Amino acid sequence: MKDALNCIAVASFAALMQCEVVYYNAQDCHGSTPIQNEELKDWLLNLDSGATKYLLGHLPLVEGMPVIIGENYDINGGIINGSNGFLKSIRFQEDDDGTHFATSAFVLVPDCSDDHLPHLDCHEVVILAETVDIHKKNPSDGKMVKWKRQQLPLQPGFAITDYKAQGKTFSNVIIDLHSARSAQSAYVMLSCATSLEGLLVLRPFHSNQKKLMGHVSLDFRSDAARLQQLAQNTAQCVATTHKGGSSVHNDGRNLSSVFRFQHTTNFLFSKLLSVLYVSSGSAPGQAFFAWL
Repeated sequence: MKDALNCIAVASFAALMQCEVVYYNAQDCHGSTPIQNEELKDWLLNLDSGATKYLLGHLPLVEGMPVIIGENYDINGGIINGSNGFLKSIRFQEDDDGTHFATSAFVLVPDCSDDHLPHLDCHEVVILAETVDIHKKNPSDGKMVKWKRQQLPLQPGFAITDYKAQGKTFSNVIIDLHSARSAQSAYVMLSCATSLEGLLVLRPFHSNQKKLMGHVSLDFRSDAARLQQLAQNTAQCVATTHKGGSSVHNDGRNLSSVFRFQHTTNFLFSKLLSVLYVSSGSAPGQAFFAWL
């Protein structure tokens, strides 16, 4: 769904800017030999980005559009996997059939450091096409297909996954709670919005409430328990070496309470369902979508 929404959004952006969308194809090879079988080539190019290490077979680009960088180029400088930017220009090659293959792109990344390469503007970075190994089972015969793909590590920045959204906030955001695979996933989606007024729920999610209201993952619970134990040990250690140990011990209990993730998630969903009920005039959890 993410790739399809991005394609629609890129087309809308191009119409707004009164220009055309240009699709840049990936170059798929078996070893060092380009794949020639047209049926196989078409199947590979149309795979979703989740199956191709987020290197799209058909990458739609328009100068000026928001993009997301999919590679760590300069961690200290803030140019990392998930960085948001704006496409400034693309360099590409064109074959005899008129197919475009991008070789590099210039992206403006507002949040990166002021350091930049010579002849580039401040916050402007160069994104180079990369080559990765990909494995995928062919649905027609069940055999594993192994190939190399060369493509720009860029994706349109209109629709993103909950994973890419971690730590980000948006003034206006549309979320798909029906697709959430866990309470953590839904929590990330909801916490991206800076206000209820700027939050739109895409479609019904009552059929997915079992996952949304369920327990968090075992890994998360184990890590939370470990941190809680460390907090208690720290509080006890400090309490034995300083006066007023009881107040310090209380601080330790307060610190451990921040890991009560499930209660927070359930509270958010109960509030969200109530707002949907008020906004739509239907039973809680049955609204299609509503501006909150």
